[in-house]
Amino acid sequence: MNLIQKYKPKTIRGLIISKEKIMEVKRLIAERKPIIIAGPTGCGKTTLAHIMAKDMDYELLELNASDQRNKANIEEILSPAIKEASLFAKGRLVLIDDIDALSGTQDRGGIPSIANLLENTKWPVLLTTTDPFSQKLSPLRKKTALVNLEPIKDTILIDYLSRICKKENIAFDIKLIKNLASKNKGDIRAALNDLQASIKNNELISLELGERERLSSITTALSLIFRSADLKKILNSLNETDLNLDEAMLWLDENIPKEYTKKDEIYKAYSSLSKADKFKKRIIRWQHWRFLVYENFFMTAGINLSRTSNILSYPEYKRSSRLLKYFWANQRNLKGKEIARKISEKTHDSISKVRKEVLPLIKIIYRNNNEISDLDLTQEEIDWLKSM
Repeated sequence: MNLIQKYKPKTIRGLIISKEKIMEVKRLIAERKPIIIAGPTGCGKTTLAHIMAKDMDYELLELNASDQRNKANIEEILSPAIKEASLFAKGRLVLIDDIDALSGTQDRGGIPSIANLLENTKWPVLLTTTDPFSQKLSPLRKKTALVNLEPIKDTILIDYLSRICKKENIAFDIKLIKNLASKNKGDIRAALNDLQASIKNNELISLELGERERLSSITTALSLIFRSADLKKILNSLNETDLNLDEAMLWLDENIPKEYTKKDEIYKAYSSLSKADKFKKRIIRWQHWRFLVYENFFMTAGINLSRTSNILSYPEYKRSSRLLKYFWANQRNLKGKEIARKISEKTHDSISKVRKEVLPLIKIIYRNNNEISDLDLTQEEIDWLKSM
């Protein structure tokens, strides 16, 4: 059950944003004015844009500022988007998500270029940001209307989370819901993540503070690695958690297919993770600890740069099941070793030879419901032979 996906709003009625703000955005879109939608992370900026396009029957063209980082790229992609006719004779809404991502020398000219293009736009343009008053956004503020979304109030978030628990038949104490709302400070997505992590046997439980903070820090780190456009934050993402790099590698291995949907993105992400693993082995073999910087780079920035498409969903990150698989594989292996040892005592052959040559035949005998009485096997060992 992925609560983020299941309860992602589909219509205007599903939004828990101020109705006045919603109507203001709708009016500005109808007037085809460029708009900056500002607000903290998780308050619903991008979701609002998607729902507005659907509600007004507009074709949505979404660009992520982190994907188009310089003046040439922006003009090549954005210029036709805001000037050409829409497909299927619909209106068009152009969304430039995460405009904060345009920063640094490689993005030089990006924001002034967008500001110039906004002067001749045929279609309404929405830009999202967490900090509308940043100095670098000054050229855009002069040519756009600003709609500032506030963090979701605790009382609204408490009611929202409570309704979800009731719909899912999850038993809960209202105090736990209040704690979740207070902790996440208006971030709907983070609150749903915490709610998901706190459900056990269809009941809302209180996670120990350390465990809750750890889960939160892990999901934050993964979110930065997969989605951020800030290179400094990406490279430092794992430093903010108590994960060692081996455990982080397992988390990334488990969640890459959930985050990326295109085959080439998945291929590039796993290639980067593979390079990180190679550097890890070199560190172990040669004790060259300076290679840690390369291992960290490929696990963070390398995976981040594998994305070529826009972010369309918010999957639920899960811890790796590989360790559990290793455990059960080892248990099965130990069972086989013990049976081979018993047989070797009877045949006076080496355990290695028994495992390679004799055990396959013994398995066939037991699978056909025949038994060899003088091997002194336990019922558990017999069941293992029959199941193999």
